[in-house]
Amino acid sequence: MENSDKFNFQEAVHIVTDALGGVVCTIFFEAAKHGLLVAAVVFLVGLSLKNTRRALLSKPMMLAASKLAIACLVLSIPGIICQALTGGLPSKGFFEIFPLGYIGFWSLVSVWLCGESINYQWFSPQGDREIRRHVETSAKSSTSESL
Repeated sequence: MENSDKFNFQEAVHIVTDALGGVVCTIFFEAAKHGLLVAAVVFLVGLSLKNTRRALLSKPMMLAASKLAIACLVLSIPGIICQALTGGLPSKGFFEIFPLGYIGFWSLVSVWLCGESINYQWFSPQGDREIRRHVETSAKSSTSESL
């Protein structure tokens, strides 16, 4: 703002929209790039578990990685559009986040998604694995009941 005595509303709105554009385009795009990296690692770990004793963990991990990748692709759309139209991402000013923060955040998200997928697969009636519980009755006969 050039003159400190008078408030220029148009200039203030322009500064705020530039800052918002920098945050949405640049920071979300960088977060999405690191999220795709974490999704690729989770997918590769799930793929490597496919032919081992822990094959039951493979499908939920690959499913969680695909959900994470889709979310990151949606998050990166504004940055991709901005790069296509202007040839680069806008300046984000003094705001700085280190890649370790992004990787830590997406790792926590992927752990939660893997847990939800495993929970659904193991304990849902529509899941792949059916767990049976043996119930003792008073007549000393056991019956099998699906959970």
